[in-house]
Amino acid sequence: MAHDVSLRAAHTMARTLGRRLAAARRARGWTQAALAHALGIESSSLSRYERGGREPPVRLVVATARLLGTDVTHLLGMVEPTAPESPSTEDLLHAWTRLTTEERVLLVAIARALGRTTG
Repeated sequence: MAHDVSLRAAHTMARTLGRRLAAARRARGWTQAALAHALGIESSSLSRYERGGREPPVRLVVATARLLGTDVTHLLGMVEPTAPESPSTEDLLHAWTRLTTEERVLLVAIARALGRTTG
């Protein structure tokens, strides 16, 4: 019975980790392929981690948290973030390089308009 409970808890943690990892990756504009490459793993492995099918090694969770600018305890479902985190310069540059010229022009126009309205 205790073994069943611990297996369920481990499976729940793996699913939580997977959901939070995928959400953090998407929020920062990373594809699975790009994040997997940055971590030095196969895309299929990252996909399994995000689906909760496998638990990544601790060193990989730490490296992922650093790359995504989040906290390991958040990825593990132990805490909720206290405030939205600002993207790093690296994240912004990574997202910028994925935009089309038209999207870049639009984004610059939005940023200028926001700058005028916020002071």
